[in-house]
Amino acid sequence: MRKLTSHLLALSLIFVFSSCEHLKDYLDEVDPSKPEVKDFATGLASPVGLELDKYHRLWVAEAGTGMNDGQVSVITPSGQIYPVIEGFVSVIDPEGNPSGLNHLLYDNGTLWILHGAEGRLYKAQVANYVPSDAPIQANELEYQEIGSFVLGEGFVESNLYKLTKGPEGDFYMADAGANAIIRRDAQTAELSVFAQFPSIENPTPVGPPHIDAVPTGIVFDEDRFLVTTLTGFPFLEGAAKVYEVDKDGQLSVYQDGLTTLVDIELGIDGLPLVLQFSEFGETGWIPGTGKIIKVSEDDTNVLRSGLSFASDMELSGLRTAYVSNLAEGKVLRVKY
Repeated sequence: MRKLTSHLLALSLIFVFSSCEHLKDYLDEVDPSKPEVKDFATGLASPVGLELDKYHRLWVAEAGTGMNDGQVSVITPSGQIYPVIEGFVSVIDPEGNPSGLNHLLYDNGTLWILHGAEGRLYKAQVANYVPSDAPIQANELEYQEIGSFVLGEGFVESNLYKLTKGPEGDFYMADAGANAIIRRDAQTAELSVFAQFPSIENPTPVGPPHIDAVPTGIVFDEDRFLVTTLTGFPFLEGAAKVYEVDKDGQLSVYQDGLTTLVDIELGIDGLPLVLQFSEFGETGWIPGTGKIIKVSEDDTNVLRSGLSFASDMELSGLRTAYVSNLAEGKVLRVKY
């Protein structure tokens, strides 16, 4: 049934976008080693999460510089940036990087925003927002403490990373610190541990004997969740996985042999596209080694390579993605 639904969706969308220009764009062969990448917005402070709304505005969660300057901004279709919510906590983590806001979800005029450093889920009403509005202050927002619940369940640390809406409207949050999925009941806001991800044995002499899974991207696909993993240090090539998680929280491996995954989205044909952050070398992260990869249960196919420090992607149209560049403070428009 899932495959039938996906095929029908693909056919209907191709019909909608059936001008010669769009079909040519969809059918032309693309060389993934020569990325067609353009700056869509620049001057952002450690952009992590992206969310595209029904008006084609792009909402961006900026972690900041470590000086309590985290914020949520909106980018119009023309690429203009406007601050919407200011004053989020932004700190420097033990590795020397800015830490704070991670990802957000736009749901019928409401923004749900995950703050990894604080362990909070913020709620902001933005249905009537227009770019001329004065920015909202973060300390005026409603929020729910999530990190304290996670630590109370016996986990050593918490880093709320990304969320998606699942069955009955419940939220499912990937906690990259706890290596778990946390469920939030839509009616009661009650929290529970939905799934946990196993560590893997480290085959190298570098780093700890076992490597954390570090779940990152999460998406709900009709009757299951698909979850990507980054993996912890030393960020080995081929160690990352895409997990399938059923509605009871049971895990199975959907695809493995991948590297430092940070996001997952469902493509036009219903198959997932995953985002590779970068490869890790002897001196750290290697620029130009991020990728957009199409995966299935049988194989993988690189659609775009040559990206740098890619932290999130939003699909738009048939073969376009917006990709945040964490280190350079950019959002890119990428053809794949």
